[in-house]
Amino acid sequence: MKIIIITPAKVKSLYGNRATANRWAGFLRALGHTVQTAVQWNGASCDLMIALHAWRSAESIAKFANKYPSTPLIVCMT
Repeated sequence: MKIIIITPAKVKSLYGNRATANRWAGFLRALGHTVQTAVQWNGASCDLMIALHAWRSAESIAKFANKYPSTPLIVCMT
């Protein structure tokens, strides 16, 4: 499964939402999934989007939901 994790945390950060995104990406990769982590969604297709921080990721969430309304989207309240 191709999964995109959206996190508002800076790329080189080791704290907060970035740490969560990196940890989840590791878990998902260990299960055999392909995982990309990004600050904003770039329009790429995927099988699942996980968005950390509903407010700060709102633009990516809305664009993804609009373009792929039947693709699973998980919004995590952080």
